Amino acid sequence: MRLPWRRRELTAAQRLLSAAGIEHRAADHLPDAVGVDVAYRAAHRGAGTIVQVLAVAEELVADEANYDLVLSLLEALQNLVSHRSESFLLPEEIESQLGERSLVCWHMISTFWEAVADWSREALPPLESNAAIRGIQNDQLRAILWTTDRSLPTGQKIGLPEAVRYEKAGGTSFLGYGHISIALSALQNSGRTVSPTKITEPGSDA
Repeated sequence: MRLPWRRRELTAAQRLLSAAGIEHRAADHLPDAVGVDVAYRAAHRGAGTIVQVLAVAEELVADEANYDLVLSLLEALQNLVSHRSESFLLPEEIESQLGERSLVCWHMISTFWEAVADWSREALPPLESNAAIRGIQNDQLRAILWTTDRSLPTGQKIGLPEAVRYEKAGGTSFLGYGHISIALSALQNSGRTVSPTKITEPGSDA
């Protein structure tokens, strides 16, 4: 007697890879690289997968077990679009597609990196220009560096070395999973809502 064939459920990482149109053979993607790979593929202008990817991310982040995975995706996306290349979506285009939980995480990541940048300007030698990193043409190298470093509006760049030194100096790291429900509850109780780029006050037209 043949047993009915059952399709194996996809893991959280495989769901993100699938949504981005990337084959999800386990040997090809280490967990830490999934966020980078998915961000680089989905954020390409014309890829047509960013809506699906962010919808999956919003579903996944409802489970604490997927928190680090979703954060890695959102951070890679933020870094990538900070370079404002014509080949990729803009930050506001990403934000407009984020679900409520993902948007809380997006703001948290942004706040962290703004703090790193502010501290670095005060405590470190002058930051490097982003000209060299923005000039990278090799696609594989760009996928690595553009998703790990970020360009600042000042034309400088920051990345992991600055973040590590900031944290060692006493700076606050990423918040734990509980910050999502705390933020949403606080907003609900105050009558405000979370929206792209800002918190919307009650009765606001924005």
